[in-house]
Amino acid sequence: MVFCLRGLMDIWPQRDKFKEMVKAHIKATGQNQEQFADALGVARSSLRFWMYQRKRRPSFEVLKNAAAVLGCSVTEFVDDPGRAQVPGVGQETWAGASERDRLISQAMFADISADDLSEEDKDMLYAAWKEEVAKFRKYKGLL
Repeated sequence: MVFCLRGLMDIWPQRDKFKEMVKAHIKATGQNQEQFADALGVARSSLRFWMYQRKRRPSFEVLKNAAAVLGCSVTEFVDDPGRAQVPGVGQETWAGASERDRLISQAMFADISADDLSEEDKDMLYAAWKEEVAKFRKYKGLL
């Protein structure tokens, strides 16, 4: 799921949730953005950038710090519970993946886990995909 505001695609769908939680925390504690940023170990400008710019998101470490300060789980900021995650991919790896990589992974998973395919068909699709990836890596000199 990618949100588009004013023509810019947001690479971090949880931005609005993060922003609202930060604002609520600041209001409740009487802190300012500078103090909150200090608690995260970042500059105020970085905090504002993550809150308002659609082309960047904080690192997983910053999100873990934010979750600790805000008293919530880091999963609030790294994965939309309504969005499928690819099985076998750890939360930290998934959080660090680009939006493009997430969309490709989810599309591939959706294709291979379709209800209209037999287990044999799924195995064949997976084998074909792995073979094509290996060919591509060999062609690019990555093997």
